[in-house]
Amino acid sequence: MILRLVSHRLSFLRQRYAGTNTTRSMSTFVSRVNPVTGRPEWVAEDSSYDYRQEIARSAYADMLHDTERNRLFRVALEEAVTTRSARGERVHVLDIGTGTGLLAMVAARAGAHRVTACEAFPPIARVARSVIDANGLGDSINLIPRRSTEMESLESLADVVVAEVFDTELIGEGALGTFRDAHARLLTRDATVVPHGARVIAQLVESQRLWDFHQLRGELPLGPATATPPLIVPRTMSLCPGNASVHDLQLSRVPSHWWTPLSDPVVAASLTFDRDLQLSGHSLCLPESLLTGTAHAVLFWWELVMDPAGQHLLSMAPAWSHPSPESVPWRDHWMQAVYYLPRPHHCVAGEVVPLAVHHDEYSWWFDITRPGVHPLSVGDSMANSAGGVHPLPQTTGRVDPSTASDNVLDSPTAPDATTDPPTNPDATTDPLTDLLRPVCACGLHLLWSRERISQLNDGPRWDVLRRSLQPSIVPNKSRVLFTGEFSLLPFIIRQLNASVVYVVEPNARARKFIQDTNFLNNIDGDSFVVVDKDALDVTLDDVGGLPIDLVVSEPYFSSSLLPWHNLHYWYIVTQLKLRNIVTDKTAVYPAKAKLNVVLVETEHLHKIKQPIGELEGFNVAPFDSLIEDAMSRSDAPIEPHPMWEYGCRRLSDTVTLMDIEFGSDPDGSVGNSTGAIEFTAAGVCHAAVLWMEYGVAENEWVSTGVQSSPNPGDPREGLDWDYNSRQGVYLLRQPVLARAGGNNFGVKYRFNYNSKSGEISFKLKPLL
Repeated sequence: MILRLVSHRLSFLRQRYAGTNTTRSMSTFVSRVNPVTGRPEWVAEDSSYDYRQEIARSAYADMLHDTERNRLFRVALEEAVTTRSARGERVHVLDIGTGTGLLAMVAARAGAHRVTACEAFPPIARVARSVIDANGLGDSINLIPRRSTEMESLESLADVVVAEVFDTELIGEGALGTFRDAHARLLTRDATVVPHGARVIAQLVESQRLWDFHQLRGELPLGPATATPPLIVPRTMSLCPGNASVHDLQLSRVPSHWWTPLSDPVVAASLTFDRDLQLSGHSLCLPESLLTGTAHAVLFWWELVMDPAGQHLLSMAPAWSHPSPESVPWRDHWMQAVYYLPRPHHCVAGEVVPLAVHHDEYSWWFDITRPGVHPLSVGDSMANSAGGVHPLPQTTGRVDPSTASDNVLDSPTAPDATTDPPTNPDATTDPLTDLLRPVCACGLHLLWSRERISQLNDGPRWDVLRRSLQPSIVPNKSRVLFTGEFSLLPFIIRQLNASVVYVVEPNARARKFIQDTNFLNNIDGDSFVVVDKDALDVTLDDVGGLPIDLVVSEPYFSSSLLPWHNLHYWYIVTQLKLRNIVTDKTAVYPAKAKLNVVLVETEHLHKIKQPIGELEGFNVAPFDSLIEDAMSRSDAPIEPHPMWEYGCRRLSDTVTLMDIEFGSDPDGSVGNSTGAIEFTAAGVCHAAVLWMEYGVAENEWVSTGVQSSPNPGDPREGLDWDYNSRQGVYLLRQPVLARAGGNNFGVKYRFNYNSKSGEISFKLKPLL
């Protein structure tokens, strides 16, 4: 069982540190970007720094608290061992990526004659040894601290292999290569594999709202539609298919009005992990369109068939399609996903939609074929891969098992990769249409996060910014400097008839996009000047030799991981003052900001830090101790999370920790505060959530967190979070019982903001 700590960061560390020996007496220099200055700095840390930070920031407990996952892996492994033992075999079990050692211990307890476990990440391998010894199984399990693919041949081939090497994409952690290598070198020819196989489920949907995370709209509103013309977006972005990268989401939390199903969930691909593992690189799935509409994306999840008989199914389905909708397990290690089509496709009710399903060794992508154009054309590196879909035992739940084989057509019917692709009649206007794997040609999908693309598409937000900015601009007179990363604000400023707007943009791709946008919208270069410099390098000569009247930012910087990191804008303003670009007469927009906090009870998010204690009857206290030690020395007690994907309820009023005037100089007293936050509702307090709000006008704020703040004392406990931002989450080491109705019910806080390093110190403790 590989412990997938956070995305692929742990996999990176496993590769980086496999086979190395480090000691605390050595030091390592760590590069960090100072969020205030935006510049990299080198900090000396002891040699175990990387281990501690990655472990402390991991969501380890989320996976280990997944009781359904643990139970089904245990049951399937026990059945595999006992079935072979009943035939008189001396069973040898190989556990690939043992993590805590759980499944190796399950195998030993089930009566395996021999158990070999491997784990590549040194701190976890050491803890696995401690856990195994603590449960009295040290003599029964041979633990090898390396990857299975780096292991030498075993003394005797394994009869049973268990491996949890899956991620949200199923194959993103290298499951295909791991199983192939094991079958080639480490397993008997008739070895039992746990899990036995998997199915990939796809559902076509219409969703302009999800599409807004992927593409800029062709026309972006800069204000009220009746008063201002929209900004025309260059076709290099609107026609670009983007990259074939997964957008992992908690689909059960996606508002139902965001999307319309155009098909039922169907089996898009299936495979078994046995010796004949053959998942074709391409297949054709044929869902029937339920409605007439525009297909924007494919909703994606998978299910594991744990045993050859298909009795045990581990499903990642969202609530509306789960086999047990009344008790859907919460998972953050395996989520559902959205794959965006290279271009929207018009579907007609009752027609079969030819959905092309593609994959390589680590990822998937989808497309809808068009008449006369074969989906498998350019760059078909997998077309000659052997085999196809191996049917699995029938599934349960809302996916019709009868469609598992009928809806998936094998790829041997595809033309050989050496043949010329069919002619594309639209190639002159859209050369990317028939690329096998979508590739970003505009570069902007690499430059902007999905949340940023969605934010750029957020018309109501730009309405607020335009309305609040307008009083600060004197038509044909104001000289304005915009700083930050690509934004619609410079175009709004130009529409408001500023004399000139200087746009600081050091990124070449963004500059090209600005230039193309200006050309399409007839914006002249004399009134819209792009400055090819970092904001901290701008001189008075770059802005016409005179101080500017107004400095503007959203603020937004892609390097900002936590909400207050965008206070880099504050530092920029102070540096512009030193160069006489900004003077006492210069207006600053936004004028102010504040950092807010609210106490919440989370539905599940707190589990990512909770101790395990006991796991399927085994004591895993040494593992808990490792995490506790790492967390106690971590430099990141607050982590970014998109709170809209995680259910929570409000337990306190909103409290402001820090007020900022962007026109003032930073000093040490701004960010120091202590106080108490009283509970306004009963429950269990798991976390404090922090976010920034920016004062864009008198009594008008733009929030990156709670969008509709209840009035103090308001009994409503729900929170409406910004969909386009991540909030800072401080998870309490020990949850606090929340009781409302008195001054002694709440928490004390101590807060400090370091205006030089950009880091904050934040601590909570119960009042009682």
